[in-house]
Amino acid sequence: MQSIGTTRMTKPRGGRALVSLAIAAALVAVAVAPASAVDARDEDEATGYVIALDADATPEEVIDLVHAIEAGSETSLSRGADVSDVPLTPDIDVVFEQPLGDGSIGTFGVSAAAIHDMGLDAFDLSTMVDDMLQMDSNMSKAPVDATEPWDDSGFVAKERALLAELHIALSGTLSTPDRILVTTSGPAGEESLRSLVQTSDGFALEMEETVLSADQPASGAAAASSACTYFSPKSGNTSLGYSNSYPGKRYTQTYSTWSTLRVDHIASNCSSNSTFEIETHTTVVGGHFLGSYYMWYSSMPDAYKDTAFGDGDNTISGNPTKQWAIGTFELDEVVANTNYRTTMWTEPGTATTNDIFMSNGQLGVKQPFSCHSTWCVWPVDSYYLASPWTWTPGTGYWSKSSM
Repeated sequence: MQSIGTTRMTKPRGGRALVSLAIAAALVAVAVAPASAVDARDEDEATGYVIALDADATPEEVIDLVHAIEAGSETSLSRGADVSDVPLTPDIDVVFEQPLGDGSIGTFGVSAAAIHDMGLDAFDLSTMVDDMLQMDSNMSKAPVDATEPWDDSGFVAKERALLAELHIALSGTLSTPDRILVTTSGPAGEESLRSLVQTSDGFALEMEETVLSADQPASGAAAASSACTYFSPKSGNTSLGYSNSYPGKRYTQTYSTWSTLRVDHIASNCSSNSTFEIETHTTVVGGHFLGSYYMWYSSMPDAYKDTAFGDGDNTISGNPTKQWAIGTFELDEVVANTNYRTTMWTEPGTATTNDIFMSNGQLGVKQPFSCHSTWCVWPVDSYYLASPWTWTPGTGYWSKSSM
């Protein structure tokens, strides 16, 4: 039976948190920390949990567990139950990993909101793949046009072919998640969550508390910042638009490709614990085009979705912004001349048009090195990708002149 790792950090209100997936190791026994280890918390703190699934866990059991976590109750709830009073205040992300034809992994994430809306259909990943393929045709410029500098070797066309193969493989099936990520704020409901997972067949929970401060600098971060200069992709684009397959939903999607020179630079100058995030920032004009997280996908190695916990409004060039981010926990595993796709579906924001956005690449480091947990990633440096600003809906392109 697999187990889960959890990490906890103390985070000031309005601070910035970076999230990664904690991949569970196979263990025979499940160790649970005493309750006293997590009692001394306040509203500015959060705990991340990773719930691992046995191979025979069913989508129906996952849905029941998600509803029960939301309700803070050991009693499984039927779909449509009233969960407006949520003592756990959880951010729930159900994560799937699917092999792609080139040997890499595509990572999918589905929120509790999507499960409420779609039930078992939320486990039909072929619909997500089909929507991404349709997004390509919605772009303001053809993504496989060989005249585009960011795709002069057809990298996107190759990635599209892999995605089309995955769509065929997934059609007519329901996928079983690999893990469930839960982030809770405040101490309420932790005992219920711990007890709930322990008593649910097919799921496992291990408590491993590591308290970190958001003000604590990451060791080696300064050195990584000065030496690891060309960490961002060489070329790519970011699009914001309206979903075809999920009525009313919106998306941000980024293509990115690292050149051979940049991959060589990363191998020689960036630490082996370097992480990288692609962030979409929107600024307040008539409201934000994107709303709260709904679903996500990434073909980057060891991909993760950033958490919104504690995020306040950031500013870029004096403009207040909100951000949506997907990253890789292993920057040194990116492959040169490969198109990586990151997609996040959201609820509709308050703006229909005339919001503006930009793309940003953020270098980070995980500390300690062995940690693959939500709260172990520290920001180091950032670099804008698509130049500020592009109007929504629309597409912003970039191609860096260096390396």
